[in-house]
Amino acid sequence: MALRPLIAASVPVIEAAQIRLIARSFGQIILENYKEYRANARNWSAVYFGYLFFSAVCTALAGLVIKLEFFLKNDGLKKDVAAVLAMLAALLITLSSVGGFHQR
Repeated sequence: MALRPLIAASVPVIEAAQIRLIARSFGQIILENYKEYRANARNWSAVYFGYLFFSAVCTALAGLVIKLEFFLKNDGLKKDVAAVLAMLAALLITLSSVGGFHQR
């Protein structure tokens, strides 16, 4: 019992205002981390679905270029454009699958 005043004097006392400041600081850090995480998730999702959408567009355009006679008159150019579009579509699907954008 005689040591209680001595121990109390050596232990720093944290006041309620300091506790609120510390709690607000931790809360702010958690909120900032959450906002950063959500922004990154949104960006990766946009990349993933952008690749999927652009791949579908390229595939449809490749078929359209081959089929439509009035679009390109030069037969060699028509085949080259269709091949490049099909290759781009395949590359985009491969990158979105292997890159794991849907998991980030």
